[in-house]
Amino acid sequence: MIHNVDRPINEMILGLEAWIPIYMTGQITPYYLRNIDTSIYHHLNYVSGAAALAGECINGHHNDGKYYLTNSRQEVAYYRTKTNHILSKAFPLMDIFTEESKDRFYSFLSVESEKEGEHCNLYSTLPLYTISDELFIEYLHTIRRYFIKAVQCCLIEDMLPILSQEEYADSPPTLSLSGAFYEHEIQYTYEEYLEHSQQTMAFAEKYPNYTTSSQQTRIFRNIQILVKHNEWVLISKNKSPVIHFVIRHPKMITAIENGLLW
Repeated sequence: MIHNVDRPINEMILGLEAWIPIYMTGQITPYYLRNIDTSIYHHLNYVSGAAALAGECINGHHNDGKYYLTNSRQEVAYYRTKTNHILSKAFPLMDIFTEESKDRFYSFLSVESEKEGEHCNLYSTLPLYTISDELFIEYLHTIRRYFIKAVQCCLIEDMLPILSQEEYADSPPTLSLSGAFYEHEIQYTYEEYLEHSQQTMAFAEKYPNYTTSSQQTRIFRNIQILVKHNEWVLISKNKSPVIHFVIRHPKMITAIENGLLW
């Protein structure tokens, strides 16, 4: 999917909320075009194996646009060639990490943990790096190690869900295991959830650069969003398939920071 990122921030936010869950299926690869010269003509091209949908309109007059759907083999071949030419001029909108590329993902975390900056993270559950050894899974110590390095030189704020027992029963959180590319859910008991929450508060007291705040509502159930201010956004999905996206496009970063975090 080649996206138009030259859009107002409010449109970008709506688009992100719609597209992020689709990205997380692993079936869509997002791209964008740099330096789009015209703000007058808009074109649409969708191609599948059996059909093509083309559209055109003048900017600001979408209701007067024209759309053309065809399943003619020759026309589908034409539109496929056209979209391939467009794709050749596009750039990846995100760095995508799956289990097959987890070594590159860990390399990204390791490099970034040694750089100064300001982080703000939107979690659908509690972070693993604050959990005690008694509750911690041994092979996830790597995730904590990267965080300990990062918190020495960065300001980090985690926006966390603080759940009542009734809210917990309605939608119980699970351990955030996407960093280990573990695709099975491990749920807390409510008592373990409270214990981990208390450990997170104690962790914040121990590390002055680390703070937490509570979410008013949980925007996502199984997606974690980590932001390094003005540099990148890391979006991770817990459930199968586990997948991570690193976004570096400045306008996308601004839309996420303004629309989902601050």
